[in-house]
Amino acid sequence: MEFLFAVHNHQPVGNFPPIFKAAFRDCYRPLLEGLASHPGFRFALHFSGPLWEYMEKNERTCWDLVRDLAGRGQAELLGGGFYEPVLSVIPEEDRAGQIRMMNEYLFENFGQRPRGLWLTERVWEPDLPVSLAAAGIEFVLLDEEHFHYAGVRDLSTTYVTEDRGRALRVFPIDKTLRYYIPFHSLEDIDAYLGSIRDAGGTAILGDDGEKFGLWPGTHKWVYDDGWLRKFLDFIEEKGIRMASFAEYLDGHPPAGRVYFPPASYEEMMEWVLEPDEQAAFLKLKAESGPGARRFLRGGLFRDFFLKYPEANHLHKRMIRVSREVRSAGVSGDGLRDLYKGQCNDPYWHGVFGGLYLPHLREAAYHHLLEAEKAAPDPEGWEVLDFDCDGRDELVYRDRVFGLLAKPAPGGTLVEIDYRPWSRNLSNVLSRRREAY
Repeated sequence: MEFLFAVHNHQPVGNFPPIFKAAFRDCYRPLLEGLASHPGFRFALHFSGPLWEYMEKNERTCWDLVRDLAGRGQAELLGGGFYEPVLSVIPEEDRAGQIRMMNEYLFENFGQRPRGLWLTERVWEPDLPVSLAAAGIEFVLLDEEHFHYAGVRDLSTTYVTEDRGRALRVFPIDKTLRYYIPFHSLEDIDAYLGSIRDAGGTAILGDDGEKFGLWPGTHKWVYDDGWLRKFLDFIEEKGIRMASFAEYLDGHPPAGRVYFPPASYEEMMEWVLEPDEQAAFLKLKAESGPGARRFLRGGLFRDFFLKYPEANHLHKRMIRVSREVRSAGVSGDGLRDLYKGQCNDPYWHGVFGGLYLPHLREAAYHHLLEAEKAAPDPEGWEVLDFDCDGRDELVYRDRVFGLLAKPAPGGTLVEIDYRPWSRNLSNVLSRRREAY
């Protein structure tokens, strides 16, 4: 049987340097070394831009290892938005720019032009095929939940979707494999792979690399207790053929055409709901049979902008800066700062920190204000519906301060920027009840 295996690694813009260091020491480097010791184990690899930049400067051993893996065809490098934005909620020009930045970076440094893309948090919206096809992307990996919502039952093959005539191949990520590897025994994995083989299918896995050593307790299990070594030996002994996603795409036609609703992985579509809604949704799912999966799904990623006013404010701030940067023709560091300010983590919250982590919000605002300073300042006050709520806001800035006031709720000052430091002094978060 064939097994397609993808690893996605990410640390957000603004995360603390010791976390980057620990991630390479405890996870990324030992994982790549383990995979490199089994040349027949072909896999797809995605690092987000913050990790590539850190690796290039501080982890040359790991950098050279990726070069070797890519050069001998063992590692297929996946593209994406360079600074890991949720592509569906940033302007079209920025989608193209972020993907192009990653494509060029991988080609210049590792000699590969990615044909596939790792979609940030697997957040899908139906217009993405046009953007991705225009950027030269031929395939993406999506969670199996996307396929359930589209009424697809066979998840051990690939499909094609399209928008306005631009086609894109889609690979379903097997949720059982995602939960089994690396947390279950080889006996469990063998039995499950056997069921796929007996049905004549292909095993498809794509998941976070951090669970191979960075998540609590996983370093001991994966490396000290030998899970990874045993797993790689098992793959060889069983004669399982590891293939690249691009190779599989070239050798197998799609099983059919599908259309997906807006979706992400199952947990995110629950996290985005308000606590009472989440409880009602989970109760409904528990009471419904397996056949209801086609019709039951939670919210969509954009609902985070309803649930958290701070996320909406940051998002609309990013949109405004993008317009100003594009209008002024800003390039170089100013454009890069805009892209850094689009890193997804501070725009949402699940059971991980995200929006709740002040240093990630701080980094996003810092880079957006740096990008804003690269564009000419408007003169005087400006009246506009900044946050798209149907009511006008007042915006002002000079060399020292930037201000944003909302007349509707009584003249509230909702943002105060001290521009010499590129710092939003009003970057705070309200207390609220959460489902957990």
